Amino acid sequence: MEKQTPRDRLNYSGELNPVVDRLCIAYGVGKPTGFSIIEVGYDDCNIVINTPDQKYLAKIFSKTRSAEDIARYTTI
Repeated sequence: MEKQTPRDRLNYSGELNPVVDRLCIAYGVGKPTGFSIIEVGYDDCNIVINTPDQKYLAKIFSKTRSAEDIARYTTI
Protein backbone atom coordinates (compact mmCIF):
# COMPACT_ATOMS: atom_id res chain seq x y z
CA MET A 1 0.00 0.00 0.00
CA GLU A 2 1.38 3.40 -1.00
CA LYS A 3 1.74 5.95 1.78
CA GLN A 4 -0.54 8.96 1.34
CA THR A 5 0.07 12.49 2.50
CA PRO A 6 -2.80 14.43 4.10
CA ARG A 7 -3.31 16.32 0.81
CA ASP A 8 -3.58 13.04 -1.12
CA ARG A 9 -6.57 12.12 1.04
CA LEU A 10 -8.63 15.06 -0.17
CA ASN A 11 -11.04 15.12 -3.07
CA TYR A 12 -9.35 18.36 -4.11
CA SER A 13 -6.13 19.00 -5.98
CA GLY A 14 -5.80 22.80 -6.00
CA GLU A 15 -4.05 25.20 -3.69
CA LEU A 16 -5.32 25.20 -0.11
CA ASN A 17 -5.12 29.00 0.34
CA PRO A 18 -8.64 29.60 -1.06
CA VAL A 19 -10.01 26.77 1.08
CA VAL A 20 -8.45 28.24 4.23
CA ASP A 21 -9.75 31.70 3.29
CA ARG A 22 -13.28 30.33 2.87
CA LEU A 23 -13.09 28.46 6.19
CA CYS A 24 -12.07 31.63 8.00
CA ILE A 25 -14.88 33.62 6.40
CA ALA A 26 -17.46 30.89 7.11
CA TYR A 27 -16.52 30.72 10.79
CA GLY A 28 -15.85 34.43 11.24
CA VAL A 29 -12.40 33.96 12.77
CA GLY A 30 -10.60 36.73 10.91
CA LYS A 31 -8.22 36.82 7.99
CA PRO A 32 -5.70 33.97 7.96
CA THR A 33 -2.06 35.00 8.30
CA GLY A 34 -0.78 31.51 7.53
CA PHE A 35 -1.51 27.83 7.85
CA SER A 36 0.27 24.50 8.04
CA ILE A 37 -0.82 20.95 7.39
CA ILE A 38 -0.35 18.54 10.27
CA GLU A 39 1.57 15.72 8.63
CA VAL A 40 0.90 13.18 11.39
CA GLY A 41 -2.33 11.25 11.04
CA TYR A 42 -3.84 8.51 9.00
CA ASP A 43 -7.31 9.44 7.79
CA ASP A 44 -8.23 13.10 7.25
CA CYS A 45 -6.35 16.34 6.59
CA ASN A 46 -5.85 18.54 9.66
CA ILE A 47 -4.70 22.12 9.23
CA VAL A 48 -3.52 24.67 11.79
CA ILE A 49 -4.73 28.12 10.75
CA ASN A 50 -3.14 31.26 12.19
CA THR A 51 -5.01 34.54 12.41
CA PRO A 52 -3.87 37.79 14.05
CA ASP A 53 -5.69 36.82 17.26
CA GLN A 54 -5.73 33.01 17.49
CA LYS A 55 -4.71 29.62 16.14
CA TYR A 56 -7.42 27.26 14.93
CA LEU A 57 -7.54 23.63 13.90
CA ALA A 58 -9.53 22.71 10.80
CA LYS A 59 -10.34 19.14 9.86
CA ILE A 60 -11.02 18.46 6.20
CA PHE A 61 -12.52 15.02 5.90
CA SER A 62 -10.96 12.45 3.62
CA LYS A 63 -12.49 11.69 0.24
CA THR A 64 -13.18 8.18 1.56
CA ARG A 65 -15.55 9.46 4.27
CA SER A 66 -19.27 9.20 3.62
CA ALA A 67 -21.82 11.83 4.63
CA GLU A 68 -22.92 9.44 7.39
CA ASP A 69 -19.33 9.12 8.69
CA ILE A 70 -18.98 12.90 8.82
CA ALA A 71 -22.35 13.38 10.51
CA ARG A 72 -21.45 10.77 13.12
CA TYR A 73 -18.05 12.39 13.73
CA THR A 74 -19.60 15.80 14.33
CA THR A 75 -21.86 14.39 17.05
CA ILE A 76 -19.13 12.64 19.06
